[in-house]
Amino acid sequence: MCFPSTDELLDLKFQIIFIQADDNAKEKSKYVCKRATSLHTEECSQTDATLYCSGAGYSLTGSKGTTTITFGKLGNKGDLPVSGDSFDCDVNGDGIFDSEKERFYYIGDSDIDSNYASLIYYNNTTLGKPDSLPTSLVAYDLSGENWHGPTNAISYLPTASQWSNITLNNPIRSITNEIGGNTVFNGTYQLPTQFSYSGYVARLLTRQELNNVCNVNMASDTVGLLDNCSYLMEKTMFANSSSKTYGYWLENPSSDYKSVAEYVNGYGRYIKYYPVDKYDLVGVRPVIEVLKTDISY
Repeated sequence: MCFPSTDELLDLKFQIIFIQADDNAKEKSKYVCKRATSLHTEECSQTDATLYCSGAGYSLTGSKGTTTITFGKLGNKGDLPVSGDSFDCDVNGDGIFDSEKERFYYIGDSDIDSNYASLIYYNNTTLGKPDSLPTSLVAYDLSGENWHGPTNAISYLPTASQWSNITLNNPIRSITNEIGGNTVFNGTYQLPTQFSYSGYVARLLTRQELNNVCNVNMASDTVGLLDNCSYLMEKTMFANSSSKTYGYWLENPSSDYKSVAEYVNGYGRYIKYYPVDKYDLVGVRPVIEVLKTDISY
């Protein structure tokens, strides 16, 4: 009987290790997004009785009974996700699902193709990178006119070279106003039907998506309008004034005006509009679209 030599045993061992490593790599690349196993938190340092996180009850004497804000939900493994469920998405394709810098919140079906899910990033981005505070304040459109789409805001979204593991299902979109129409300023100006996100792998959140997932059925600037969707206000002034940003642009211009667009506002926990060429309040937050079969529930 012949037994393998020591060198042959070592060679066999290395082959097994390489096969296992290859299997692990395949497992890592099988999904783009996986259910999170922990949740993001921030401490509420605001003190206003009506506004910010403190107005939402995040204080020791408030309705939440705590200053710790917990963003999103873990959901139930194996169940279909719902709005606000937390996911970690390997957007840069390195095989790592980074719970700190690759955290996304499930919104729902893509507004174009129900085979895709839309998920929103936990943070604003500056030229595709997460803001540490965040401090980046971005104009929607430098022209001061709101009927061209978010021509400047999109330049702060991640590109294919930055988030190489994802792509938009359809980078060409119709821009609508906040009520779903295709004009602004009492019908004077037509909104683009072929607005291009080409070169970027994410887009802006729409008012229509926000209405659906947050059950928005009252005036946009009602304080606390978004209290059912506090995950949308992570890394804004909602929790801490050092963040510098009140929120982030929606894709939608306002129908009655010719120079403002809507944004998520963590100050009043509602939707506001703001001049499109201003740099002093609002940032940009990416929404990605992922095939549902590429998400591990």
